[in-house]
Amino acid sequence: MERPFKQTKFVTFDLLLVLVLLLVGGAVLIPWGFADREDDVEPVEIYHPRRILVEFQTERNPEDIIKAWGGRIEAAWETIELYLVRMPAGIATSQALESLLAMGGIRQVEPDFLSISAPVPSPARTGGRWGLDKTSAAQAWEITMGHPDVVIAVMDTGLDTQHSKVINRVLDGFSPLLDEDEVPIPYHDDHGRGTHIAAIAAGGGLERMRGIAPETSFIGIKTHDSQARHYRADLIGGLVWLGHWADENPDKRIIALMDGGWRFESPFLEKAVKFAQERGILLVTGSGDMGSEEKFFPAAFPGVLTVAAIDPQGRLTDFSNFGQWVDLAAPGKDVFSAVTGGGYGYWDGTAVAAAYAAGVAALLWSEKMDLSPQEIKEILKETSNVDPELEGKIIGGILNAAKAMEKLKGE
Repeated sequence: MERPFKQTKFVTFDLLLVLVLLLVGGAVLIPWGFADREDDVEPVEIYHPRRILVEFQTERNPEDIIKAWGGRIEAAWETIELYLVRMPAGIATSQALESLLAMGGIRQVEPDFLSISAPVPSPARTGGRWGLDKTSAAQAWEITMGHPDVVIAVMDTGLDTQHSKVINRVLDGFSPLLDEDEVPIPYHDDHGRGTHIAAIAAGGGLERMRGIAPETSFIGIKTHDSQARHYRADLIGGLVWLGHWADENPDKRIIALMDGGWRFESPFLEKAVKFAQERGILLVTGSGDMGSEEKFFPAAFPGVLTVAAIDPQGRLTDFSNFGQWVDLAAPGKDVFSAVTGGGYGYWDGTAVAAAYAAGVAALLWSEKMDLSPQEIKEILKETSNVDPELEGKIIGGILNAAKAMEKLKGE
């Protein structure tokens, strides 16, 4: 998960503040963290100019309500009772929220917030694959290298399905993204980072070039566009799709390797997270790349395995978020891995660190399929290497694949 895009606030936000917690026919406009506005340049996340997230509280047909309002439903996630609504043309988001609530029959609404990742190739060249040594991956491979029924769903910029690191192991794919003409965008990786973290977690190949769990499978879910931008609705759509995929494939064990985050909670996103978790999916994500102790979501939601980034010396990187809501740490700086187009590169980020943890989780599940996601999370925390450098900054220590597998074999 990378640094979200910031922008100075718009005049229209003033109306949003007035509406916060306003009850209109039982409906609530969700507060999004705009209370900390002590000066005129406090940055906030921006949102999609044409889309709103809506939860209804009526027996009336949601489509009829939205049609009467002048908009249309772009996506319906009926299993979690959420809808993505396209606003009428020529109306500001704050005005749209106010007028939509006035229609009645709506429990809560929320703008479709944007977050922009800013992955920057690492300038260092210290071997790149140092993460395999730091996490003791080779010792874990003496027990298992994965299983094809364990699936890592990469929820990022997509997957280069023809890259040698992942080819012939991608079971499925999905993209909720639409282009400017509202034509579906395929889940192919047109950026590079999705392929990069996929190969870290489970790339095949020679020993020094392997991922952590090289015999597991993949799903590609494109939640980010070619510039690594992502909207909250796209992450929600990806989680809901993956939850349904899990229902249809009960023999699989699924790890969602997510990237994306916002500084404040969203009940809409939390619903999607719980929907996936209730289907036995382990959610793994980086802690965020703002160098802050401030919580990030979905990383800070209960049950999510949250990973901070360390450098080759084992120190917390200056960009990694931290705090007693972060479970453990893993390599996240100067890491060499695949990129789209069949190439390779060095990148930094807590998304990179999360990929290592997803790979070790895949090894655990490959050896013992009846583990619960929570049990996997606890094993990884308990077997992480305690490090004085990290004391007080995160809950656990540094990810250790060998110790995790040894604990599993000893139980």
